[in-house]
Amino acid sequence: MRIIRSWQNFPKSACPNGTVVLIGSFDGLHLGHQALINMAISQARFLNLPVVLITFEPSPKNYFAKKMQGEMCRLLGFYDKSKLLGKMGIDFLLILKFNETMLKLSAEAFLEKLNLAIGPKVYCLGEDFKFGQHRAGDIATILHYASEHNQTIKILPTIEDKQTALLPIRISSTLLKTSLAAGDLVTANRLLNRAYAISGKVSPGKQLGQTIGMRTANLKLRNCPLPLRGVYAVRIRKINQKIVDYFGVANIGFRPTVHEDKQLILEVHIFDQKLALYGQRLEVEFIEKIRDEKKFADIEALKKQIEEDAKEARLILRQI
Repeated sequence: MRIIRSWQNFPKSACPNGTVVLIGSFDGLHLGHQALINMAISQARFLNLPVVLITFEPSPKNYFAKKMQGEMCRLLGFYDKSKLLGKMGIDFLLILKFNETMLKLSAEAFLEKLNLAIGPKVYCLGEDFKFGQHRAGDIATILHYASEHNQTIKILPTIEDKQTALLPIRISSTLLKTSLAAGDLVTANRLLNRAYAISGKVSPGKQLGQTIGMRTANLKLRNCPLPLRGVYAVRIRKINQKIVDYFGVANIGFRPTVHEDKQLILEVHIFDQKLALYGQRLEVEFIEKIRDEKKFADIEALKKQIEEDAKEARLILRQI
């Protein structure tokens, strides 16, 4: 998969017969996203065209949220999202900067720029798709434009989670975030059709783990403020090496007992291993939530709780 970061840099000459286009944030790459991507890939293979997924950085929701209350939670960082998209069969990931200029672009002007830049032949979209200034553009807008430019629209009906306790509910990034924030990994993993996992590079911490007899690998999440909080039993893998599964316990939060970090930190203790990890990228798969993060009276109380957390994590992990 090739990653392109502007309209101007897209290699249209490499796609002389046109492209199959997807547009959206695709945060989490849940079952709804997967169904849409699979539809696009099926169209592309039939027509012998490349698939172009267009997304925005920051996402429109994050752009507005930052102005109001700060960074919104994300389900996947860029590394993890691009890795998954490549595995799914996307040929080009076109990342457009979302700023005041993009915000003021009308739906019709957006389609015109898109047409000139990448030459769409087929659009694959969800039935609730909105775009353009004030979100005034919708499926009807694209259908009208496509009819004048020899283009085809494929619309994916709403994908629902039918295993909910009440009525079926639309699968969405919001539903996935809500499940993760509640520590409901069973629902989250069902919405993803995979185990929820993230990756990050290990950075030097403040060496607190060594002082309490439990070394940890610290993964800073500055570009991926996750909805998860608390202590989890986890599976850990090194990236870009021979795949080896390790197991451990992880805390994701702000470490209120120690010094109340302003930045979200993921701390991972790997059981029964002494590994050189600084600078390494680790993938952390969340197996089961143990407890919420909380502030303890002192370091000794924190140490005792961490020992209990590790015992519980070991019991959980024996069952997988």
